[in-house]
Formats: sequence, structure tokens, C-alpha cells
Amino acid sequence: MFSKVETVGRDLLWKLTEDYKNDSRDVKLDLILGVYKDQNGNTPVMSSVKKAELDLVNNQMSKVYRPLTGNSEFNKEIKKLVLGTNSHYLHQSVAVQTVGGTGALRMLADMIYWSRPNATVWVSKPGYVNHEPIMRAAGLNVKYYPWIENNNQLDLGAFTDAIGSAKKRDIILIQGCCHNPTGIDPTQYQWDEISELFTSLKVIPLIDIAYQGLGNGIDEDAKGLRTLVDALDVCLISTSCSKNMSMYCDRVGAAIITSKDNSQLNNISSMMEQIARRAYSMPPEHGAAVALSLMQEPRHWLEELNEIRNRILHIRSLINLEFEKKPLLNNFMSIKNHNGMFSMLPISQENTQRLKIEQGVYCTNEGRINISGLTNSDVTIFVNALENILLSSEH
Repeated sequence: MFSKVETVGRDLLWKLTEDYKNDSRDVKLDLILGVYKDQNGNTPVMSSVKKAELDLVNNQMSKVYRPLTGNSEFNKEIKKLVLGTNSHYLHQSVAVQTVGGTGALRMLADMIYWSRPNATVWVSKPGYVNHEPIMRAAGLNVKYYPWIENNNQLDLGAFTDAIGSAKKRDIILIQGCCHNPTGIDPTQYQWDEISELFTSLKVIPLIDIAYQGLGNGIDEDAKGLRTLVDALDVCLISTSCSKNMSMYCDRVGAAIITSKDNSQLNNISSMMEQIARRAYSMPPEHGAAVALSLMQEPRHWLEELNEIRNRILHIRSLINLEFEKKPLLNNFMSIKNHNGMFSMLPISQENTQRLKIEQGVYCTNEGRINISGLTNSDVTIFVNALENILLSSEH
């Protein structure tokens, strides 16, 4: 049956992680996977999550099946988190609990294919490594737009020039905040410009907001998304509780679709139910119930999220201070302006390999680093390693 199945290459991120674990050096840095790490290098369970889990264990009366759309109360609360507590789009949208943010992306990709099999989805380059494979797996065409810096902010001109060739009803997959892998987010002025561009082109945004709360705050990080929702007739949204609640392996996410035409909502909901039914029937309840508890009583959770965000900002500041001391690294200093866990080092793939082999600093081949992978004491090691590589490259 499987005699003609070809060998598939291993996932590069997990291969890098394995290489790191097998590295016997005493001094080595793991800046690979996109998970938050505390000052001790651990990815802890939030105490607010632990409390909610204990309450759930003590009070849960049944594990009977949920609807195909998942936990309905979770769906209501996640819409408030993303769209805003008082948004009138709460009544002009459909939310479906999914198996993580990745599951949300795939559900929305399937929705696009069902609606328009020949649709084209535009993804950022560089961008999240799984965006393109998910869209192609759903049978969609993929094109690219650049996501790069100019004068320490998003190069809006390069973005606009590329998107200008998009056709009516093309899908533009754009990250709502804390761009993975670059950390480059639009300013509010740029979000306004982007919404005007999308409106004039009559394209449809698919907004991936997997890192809401890790940049500037829960509501602050959603401003760009809400600008697009206000401007466009239809918006597709994928969101995740993996990062801002540190519930990575519980796989809690949601697919949200907003529509100014309320007559479409029932059909949208039915289609999403059918996609879920054919893929996994219904998503798991445990993580959604925990996330619901956090969203209903958010004080403790938001305090912990604030601590996470402040630690990431602190590490960025420390890196920048070290860069200031080294003239060779002065052009790296825009890293302080980035948002979220990631930034991309402006170095060649050859030098990322040399960082790994010669210095024991592990990042992706493209140069993405997880800022939270550094402790305070690691910052100097990291910056010195980077300088050593660049110095030797000059000779």
C-alpha cells in the first residue's frame, strides 16, 4: 500500500531542537522554538491556569460531547478578546473553537477553498513557516508580499507595491501583531493605510493574531485587526491561546469570521461545522474550559501576561545596550522596536550555521531568534557570539 510513498524531510525546527539537545557544550543557547521561556529557561504553566484547572477538576460534572463548534461560551469570550468587549461585530461574526491556531488557519483555508477553489492567498515573505504549507494543503494558490524594514519600521511602500497587483477577492494573510518571524508590526498610521488599500482593492484579509498580548497589551495588540474589521465587509481571523495563556500542548484556538451582511452568518456557521465534523468532529474541551475561566475572570491571568511581556521587553533593551557598545552591530539596533518573542537577525544563512557550529547559538536557518530564550546573563554571550561571527566574516 505504501510502497510508492516517498521519504519526507524532517521538520527543520524539530531537527534543530534535537541538534541542540545533543550538543555537549557547557555554553549553548536555544533560541529556536516559539515558546516563552522565563529567566530560568523554563516554560512554566501559569498559576492562573493551574487554578482554573483545579477548579475545573473539582466542578466538572460530565465529559459529554460538546457541539461541533466547541465550547459556546468560550467562543463568545474569545470574540470579545479579539474584537473588543463592546464591539458591535460581536453580533456580526461567527466563532468556532479549533484545535489550536494552526487548526483555525486550516479551517479558514478550507472555507476559502469551498467558497472559491481557485482563490489566491498572499503570505508575507519572510513569514510564519507554516502559513504557506497550510494554504497549499487546502488546494489554494499562494503568492508573496515582502515584510521588511525601512527606517526602523515596516516598509509600507514595498508592501503596497506587491499587494497592488492582487485581484478582487484575493486573500491577504496578515499577522495582527508580533509578526513571526520578524517582530515588525505596522504603526497605527500604517494600519489605517493598509485598511484603505485593502478596501480599494476589494481583497479579503485573513488575520492571524496568535500572539495577542505579547506586544503592547491585549487591546493594544488588536488595534490593527479591529481597524481592518471596521473597514472591510468580511474578515477571516485565526487566534490562539497557546502563547498568551502558555497552553501550548492543550491546543486551544478559534476561527472567527466577521461579515457586515448578517444574512451570511448562518451559512458560514454551517459550513464551519461541516469542516470540523469531517476533520475531528469537535475540538477538545479541557483547554477551552480553562481559557474560558481566564477570560471571564482575567485579573490574575493578565498580571502574569504582563510579567511575560515585560520580561521580553527587558531582554530586548539589554540586547540593544550591548549592540550600542559594538560598532559592528549598530545596524542591528532596530531589534528594540520589534514586538513579541521574535526578531530576525540580518545575517546570511551561512552565518546562522556558523553561530550554531562555532558559537553554540541555535536559531532558525533564516536567522529568527526567540528573544525569551535568553536570560539576562545570556545576552552578553549572545551578542559576543554574533560579533565574533561577523568579525571573522570580514577577514
